[in-house]
Amino acid sequence: MASIERTAYPHFSRVFTAREIQDAYTPTPEEILLARLHVRNNASLLAFLVLLKCFQRLQYFPPLPDVPAPVVDHVRSCLHLPPDLPLGCDQPKTLYRYHAIIREHLDVKAYKGKEARHTAVSAAYQAAEVMDQQTDLINATIDELVRQKYELPAFSTIDRIVERVHAVEHRRVFGQVLKRLSPEQANKLDNLLQSEADQKFTAFNALKDLPKRSTVWGL
Repeated sequence: MASIERTAYPHFSRVFTAREIQDAYTPTPEEILLARLHVRNNASLLAFLVLLKCFQRLQYFPPLPDVPAPVVDHVRSCLHLPPDLPLGCDQPKTLYRYHAIIREHLDVKAYKGKEARHTAVSAAYQAAEVMDQQTDLINATIDELVRQKYELPAFSTIDRIVERVHAVEHRRVFGQVLKRLSPEQANKLDNLLQSEADQKFTAFNALKDLPKRSTVWGL
Protein backbone atom coordinates (compact mmCIF):
# COMPACT_ATOMS: atom_id res chain seq x y z
CA MET A 1 0.00 0.00 0.00
CA ALA A 2 1.32 3.43 -0.95
CA SER A 3 1.95 5.98 1.78
CA ILE A 4 -0.74 8.66 1.80
CA GLU A 5 1.87 11.29 2.71
CA ARG A 6 3.67 10.68 -0.60
CA THR A 7 0.57 11.33 -2.68
CA ALA A 8 -1.73 14.26 -3.42
CA TYR A 9 -4.59 12.69 -1.48
CA PRO A 10 -5.91 15.50 0.75
CA HIS A 11 -5.65 15.03 4.50
CA PHE A 12 -5.57 17.18 7.59
CA SER A 13 -2.32 18.91 8.46
CA ARG A 14 -0.56 17.63 11.55
CA VAL A 15 0.10 21.21 12.61
CA PHE A 16 -2.17 24.11 11.71
CA THR A 17 -1.08 27.70 11.27
CA ALA A 18 -3.42 30.54 12.18
CA ARG A 19 -3.44 31.62 8.52
CA GLU A 20 -4.42 28.16 7.30
CA ILE A 21 -7.27 27.90 9.79
CA GLN A 22 -8.52 31.36 8.91
CA ASP A 23 -8.33 30.92 5.14
CA ALA A 24 -9.62 27.35 4.84
CA TYR A 25 -12.13 26.90 7.64
CA THR A 26 -13.91 30.24 8.10
CA PRO A 27 -17.56 29.91 7.03
CA THR A 28 -18.92 32.72 4.88
CA PRO A 29 -22.21 34.50 5.66
CA GLU A 30 -23.79 32.70 2.70
CA GLU A 31 -22.66 29.31 4.03
CA ILE A 32 -24.02 30.11 7.49
CA LEU A 33 -27.35 31.05 5.93
CA LEU A 34 -27.38 27.79 3.97
CA ALA A 35 -26.77 25.83 7.16
CA ARG A 36 -29.50 27.63 9.10
CA LEU A 37 -31.99 26.74 6.37
CA HIS A 38 -31.40 23.02 6.98
CA VAL A 39 -30.67 22.64 10.72
CA ARG A 40 -32.73 23.08 13.86
CA ASN A 41 -30.26 23.74 16.66
CA ASN A 42 -26.74 24.95 17.42
CA ALA A 43 -25.23 21.47 17.61
CA SER A 44 -26.49 20.69 14.12
CA LEU A 45 -25.31 24.08 12.87
CA LEU A 46 -21.80 23.31 14.08
CA ALA A 47 -21.78 19.82 12.55
CA PHE A 48 -23.11 21.03 9.18
CA LEU A 49 -20.57 23.82 8.79
CA VAL A 50 -17.64 21.70 9.97
CA LEU A 51 -18.58 19.11 7.34
CA LEU A 52 -18.94 21.78 4.67
CA LYS A 53 -15.58 23.43 5.35
CA CYS A 54 -13.79 20.09 5.65
CA PHE A 55 -15.25 18.89 2.36
CA GLN A 56 -14.13 22.06 0.60
CA ARG A 57 -10.63 21.38 1.88
CA LEU A 58 -10.48 17.60 1.43
CA GLN A 59 -13.03 16.75 -1.28
CA TYR A 60 -14.51 14.08 1.00
CA PHE A 61 -16.36 13.92 4.33
CA PRO A 62 -14.16 12.91 7.27
CA PRO A 63 -15.73 11.17 10.26
CA LEU A 64 -16.63 13.87 12.74
CA PRO A 65 -14.43 12.36 15.51
CA ASP A 66 -11.42 12.68 13.15
CA VAL A 67 -11.79 16.43 12.65
CA PRO A 68 -8.89 18.14 14.48
CA ALA A 69 -9.81 20.24 17.50
CA PRO A 70 -8.35 23.50 16.06
CA VAL A 71 -10.77 23.26 13.12
CA VAL A 72 -13.77 22.63 15.35
CA ASP A 73 -12.76 25.38 17.77
CA HIS A 74 -12.40 27.89 14.94
CA VAL A 75 -15.77 27.13 13.35
CA ARG A 76 -17.43 27.18 16.79
CA SER A 77 -15.86 30.57 17.50
CA CYS A 78 -16.98 31.99 14.14
CA LEU A 79 -20.56 31.00 14.99
CA HIS A 80 -20.32 32.49 18.50
CA LEU A 81 -21.37 29.17 20.01
CA PRO A 82 -20.54 28.02 23.55
CA PRO A 83 -16.97 26.71 23.76
CA ASP A 84 -18.17 23.50 25.42
CA LEU A 85 -20.65 22.66 22.63
CA PRO A 86 -19.54 19.22 21.38
CA LEU A 87 -19.21 18.22 17.73
CA GLY A 88 -21.43 15.29 16.84
CA CYS A 89 -24.49 13.98 15.05
CA ASP A 90 -26.66 11.36 16.74
CA GLN A 91 -28.62 10.12 13.73
CA PRO A 92 -26.81 8.59 10.71
CA LYS A 93 -29.70 9.55 8.42
CA THR A 94 -29.28 13.18 9.49
CA LEU A 95 -25.58 13.01 8.67
CA TYR A 96 -26.33 11.54 5.24
CA ARG A 97 -28.86 14.31 4.64
CA TYR A 98 -26.22 16.91 5.41
CA HIS A 99 -23.84 15.17 3.01
CA ALA A 100 -26.43 15.28 0.23
CA ILE A 101 -27.17 18.97 0.80
CA ILE A 102 -23.47 19.86 0.77
CA ARG A 103 -22.82 17.87 -2.40
CA GLU A 104 -25.70 19.61 -4.14
CA HIS A 105 -24.49 23.00 -2.93
CA LEU A 106 -20.96 22.33 -4.21
CA ASP A 107 -22.15 20.55 -7.37
CA VAL A 108 -20.24 17.38 -6.50
CA LYS A 109 -21.25 13.78 -7.22
CA ALA A 110 -21.00 11.01 -4.63
CA TYR A 111 -18.46 8.30 -5.40
CA LYS A 112 -20.75 5.35 -5.91
CA GLY A 113 -21.88 3.08 -8.72
CA LYS A 114 -20.23 1.80 -11.87
CA GLU A 115 -19.77 5.22 -13.46
CA ALA A 116 -17.67 6.55 -10.60
CA ARG A 117 -15.49 3.44 -10.48
CA HIS A 118 -15.11 3.47 -14.26
CA THR A 119 -13.86 7.06 -14.06
CA ALA A 120 -11.22 6.11 -11.50
CA VAL A 121 -10.11 2.95 -13.33
CA SER A 122 -9.91 4.73 -16.70
CA ALA A 123 -7.83 7.52 -15.20
CA ALA A 124 -5.45 5.00 -13.65
CA TYR A 125 -5.06 3.10 -16.96
CA GLN A 126 -4.39 6.27 -18.93
CA ALA A 127 -1.74 7.31 -16.42
CA ALA A 128 -0.18 3.83 -16.42
CA GLU A 129 0.52 4.14 -20.14
CA VAL A 130 3.03 6.93 -19.50
CA MET A 131 3.95 6.57 -15.80
CA ASP A 132 5.33 3.75 -13.68
CA GLN A 133 5.31 4.87 -10.04
CA GLN A 134 2.12 3.97 -8.20
CA THR A 135 2.12 7.31 -6.39
CA ASP A 136 1.98 9.07 -9.76
CA LEU A 137 -0.96 6.89 -10.82
CA ILE A 138 -2.77 7.69 -7.57
CA ASN A 139 -2.23 11.41 -8.11
CA ALA A 140 -3.48 11.23 -11.69
CA THR A 141 -6.58 9.34 -10.55
CA ILE A 142 -7.28 11.91 -7.84
CA ASP A 143 -6.89 14.77 -10.32
CA GLU A 144 -9.38 13.20 -12.74
CA LEU A 145 -11.97 12.48 -10.05
CA VAL A 146 -11.74 16.07 -8.82
CA ARG A 147 -11.89 17.40 -12.38
CA GLN A 148 -15.08 15.46 -12.99
CA LYS A 149 -16.47 16.73 -9.67
CA TYR A 150 -16.57 13.43 -7.81
CA GLU A 151 -16.31 13.10 -4.08
CA LEU A 152 -13.06 11.29 -3.34
CA PRO A 153 -13.40 7.74 -2.03
CA ALA A 154 -11.27 6.42 0.80
CA PHE A 155 -7.55 6.41 0.04
CA SER A 156 -7.51 2.62 0.32
CA THR A 157 -10.07 2.42 -2.51
CA ILE A 158 -7.90 4.42 -4.89
CA ASP A 159 -4.80 2.53 -3.79
CA ARG A 160 -6.42 -0.86 -4.56
CA ILE A 161 -7.54 0.32 -8.01
CA VAL A 162 -4.09 1.65 -8.85
CA GLU A 163 -2.31 -1.46 -7.55
CA ARG A 164 -4.42 -3.70 -9.79
CA VAL A 165 -4.07 -1.43 -12.83
CA HIS A 166 -0.30 -1.22 -12.27
CA ALA A 167 0.00 -5.02 -12.18
CA VAL A 168 -2.17 -5.50 -15.28
CA GLU A 169 -0.28 -2.87 -17.26
CA HIS A 170 3.08 -4.36 -16.27
CA ARG A 171 1.97 -7.81 -17.45
CA ARG A 172 0.81 -6.32 -20.74
CA VAL A 173 4.08 -4.48 -21.39
CA PHE A 174 6.24 -7.42 -20.34
CA GLY A 175 4.13 -9.70 -22.51
CA GLN A 176 4.71 -7.50 -25.55
CA VAL A 177 8.45 -7.49 -24.91
CA LEU A 178 8.57 -11.28 -24.57
CA LYS A 179 6.68 -11.77 -27.86
CA ARG A 180 9.28 -9.71 -29.71
CA LEU A 181 12.26 -11.63 -28.35
CA SER A 182 13.86 -14.27 -30.49
CA PRO A 183 14.60 -17.66 -28.87
CA GLU A 184 18.29 -16.72 -28.76
CA GLN A 185 17.57 -13.40 -27.02
CA ALA A 186 15.25 -15.08 -24.51
CA ASN A 187 17.94 -17.68 -23.79
CA LYS A 188 20.54 -14.95 -23.18
CA LEU A 189 18.23 -13.22 -20.71
CA ASP A 190 17.61 -16.50 -18.88
CA ASN A 191 21.35 -17.12 -18.65
CA LEU A 192 21.82 -13.78 -16.88
CA LEU A 193 20.31 -15.40 -13.81
CA GLN A 194 22.47 -18.52 -13.94
CA SER A 195 25.80 -18.63 -12.13
CA GLU A 196 28.75 -20.83 -12.95
CA ALA A 197 29.78 -23.47 -10.42
CA ASP A 198 32.92 -21.51 -9.46
CA GLN A 199 31.22 -18.10 -9.33
CA LYS A 200 29.27 -16.57 -6.47
CA PHE A 201 27.31 -14.04 -8.51
CA THR A 202 25.39 -14.15 -11.76
CA ALA A 203 25.90 -11.96 -14.81
CA PHE A 204 22.84 -10.01 -13.72
CA ASN A 205 24.74 -8.76 -10.68
CA ALA A 206 27.40 -7.30 -12.99
CA LEU A 207 24.72 -5.33 -14.82
CA LYS A 208 23.76 -3.66 -11.55
CA ASP A 209 27.31 -2.65 -10.66
CA LEU A 210 27.89 1.09 -10.47
CA PRO A 211 30.30 2.52 -13.07
CA LYS A 212 33.86 3.03 -11.94
CA ARG A 213 34.99 6.52 -11.04
CA SER A 214 36.12 8.43 -14.09
CA THR A 215 39.69 9.66 -14.36
CA VAL A 216 41.43 12.25 -16.54
CA TRP A 217 43.71 10.52 -19.05
CA GLY A 218 47.40 11.29 -18.72
CA LEU A 219 47.31 12.57 -15.11
